[in-house]
Amino acid sequence: MPSLRVIIDLIVSTIIDAVWRPFDFVDERLNQRQRKKREPLYDGPSPVQRSDFNYLNLRRQEAAHFQPKPRSRSLTLPLPPSSITPGTKQRTLAQTKSTLITKLSTEIRLIIWEYALTDKMVHITQERKKLLNKPCIDTSDTVERHLDCCCASAYGDIWSEQNSAKLLPLLRTCRLVYSEAVDILYSRNTFRFEHLDTFIHFSTVILPSRFNSIRSLQIYWYFKRDIYLNSSFSYPPYDKATWEKACSILANIDALRYLTLTLGARSWHQTSKDKLLQSLMQIQPRKRFEVTVPWVWPGLEEVEREKLEGMPFTILHMSDLPA
Repeated sequence: MPSLRVIIDLIVSTIIDAVWRPFDFVDERLNQRQRKKREPLYDGPSPVQRSDFNYLNLRRQEAAHFQPKPRSRSLTLPLPPSSITPGTKQRTLAQTKSTLITKLSTEIRLIIWEYALTDKMVHITQERKKLLNKPCIDTSDTVERHLDCCCASAYGDIWSEQNSAKLLPLLRTCRLVYSEAVDILYSRNTFRFEHLDTFIHFSTVILPSRFNSIRSLQIYWYFKRDIYLNSSFSYPPYDKATWEKACSILANIDALRYLTLTLGARSWHQTSKDKLLQSLMQIQPRKRFEVTVPWVWPGLEEVEREKLEGMPFTILHMSDLPA
């Protein structure tokens, strides 16, 4: 005969179980739904969705602000004659009271400008209707470097606030300093881009002579889809046309010496991989051209070497990069 305490404990446990059991059923169903959401079945690429159209509209609005515009006045010396630019009154002060200008020779000043402006890694990022420059704060040589340093702008985040690399204040000091230092700014730094649109816009908002004086570039780009497999499932800037436009711009930079392309993608067909490499044939940097890809070609040293023969770049795989 069970004791009274045992009977009471049994009754209490039965009541508690009856009360909480419905909630257990709810939790089980919720867990099942969450598991289904976390493990979707992949049945191939999907057509452009409503959110994609919203992005395309925003992209078109942004692009309108980066079209080449005529300069209202010249910034570099010597100034054009007033007859060439009627209606404009430009003047330059001789800076006779500046000991930096009057006491130091041009050669010494150029050394100072080089020390202040050169050997920097500069991210060019895109904010709402404008481009910004951002310093690279991580100097380690790893493929994750751009993710740690420039995570907010890795895929063209036009809403994010960026800290400037503070390269322009010196050039804005006076017209003489600008004229002496502006070429140094573009030719002696490495510019890094994490979005093809940002790179294309950058090529249009600065003067062609400045853009063509760039010697070192790094571009990181992630292909959301195979751009050569089915064009109906790709949209700008993740499409073939945008990629080919970027390649054409790179091919026409006269002073380009160093180029690093780091490309990310999901699984591509082998024929598409070959076409991607072929699209880079027109780009001819003078010294070093490295392309990092996420795919590992089986037997690269034996089979693929014939396909790579004559190509102007060295192929690296993600696993080959220093840790």
